[in-house]
Amino acid sequence: MKQYKHNMIFALKNIDYKATFDNYSYMLSHTEFGTFGFSDVLDAWIAATENLESTLELVSHSM
Repeated sequence: MKQYKHNMIFALKNIDYKATFDNYSYMLSHTEFGTFGFSDVLDAWIAATENLESTLELVSHSM
């Protein structure tokens, strides 16, 4: 999870919110809900953004 969080923070600061959102939404859409891969990405997103609304949007967009 540390690596995902580090990468997300870097991308959010240096690339673009939308591009980062789309990338991690794509990653979530290719993992199963309840698996370690899904929770690793989701936990890191929550830690990096500290925004519940964006987290819910990410999950919704990936379904």
